[in-house]
Amino acid sequence: MTTVSYILPLKAPAPLPATGVDVVIFKVWTNILKAHLEQDAHHHHFLPGGQYASWQPAEGGQRIEHLHDNDSDKVTADGKLDRIGAQAHQAELDRILQQRNAQLSKFITHIATLCHHTENDDITNSSISLDWILDYLRKHYGLTTKGANFLNIAEHTYKQRTPYQTFYKQYRAAFLDNLRKQGDRIQFKNDQIMLEDEKLSPSFENAIVLWALEKIDPRLPAKGKKNYGYQMTGNFERCATGNI
Repeated sequence: MTTVSYILPLKAPAPLPATGVDVVIFKVWTNILKAHLEQDAHHHHFLPGGQYASWQPAEGGQRIEHLHDNDSDKVTADGKLDRIGAQAHQAELDRILQQRNAQLSKFITHIATLCHHTENDDITNSSISLDWILDYLRKHYGLTTKGANFLNIAEHTYKQRTPYQTFYKQYRAAFLDNLRKQGDRIQFKNDQIMLEDEKLSPSFENAIVLWALEKIDPRLPAKGKKNYGYQMTGNFERCATGNI
């Protein structure tokens, strides 16, 4: 009996709407988008860490101007130089470069079709990397939360009938989006440069849970202490959010 293996492809995310995109919605869309793109082997060239993760905007002409030295197809072509001669070798390199540009155009167009049509033109013609596209979309939807925008976290309010876990995750996501990145300068520490991406500490995680409880109902921390305080010797986050 022959066993048949089925591959379940990950569908593309639904196109982004014109308005109403918050931090959580955008994170989910981004995660699905990246997983979807990774299914095409050619797309790996253009994802972060790929050999062609950055490119020229379309207005500048050819997006990829030169082949990467470690491009596997170029390496193969270089290995045939002595056998096929310089002219044929250059023709092969030109063909590979044209192919990479065609693959990149498909990659960009695929992403652009999953954005609202008002952003299609800028993404198609002005983008220089996937990170650029995502930053562009964050700015478009007002999701940039650096610097003074940290205070926008205070505007998060709990709306009746919202699942507690949903509110907590949205509230926590606002803090995550304000974490400093490697290379950022910390002005109040004499422009100290971050050597690595900032991460939430366990105590900070607990503080976010506490503040989320207070946002939902100021009486919840006291109630949690009374009813579940004896369980909070270890994982406060799991205990509190699991029993709200």
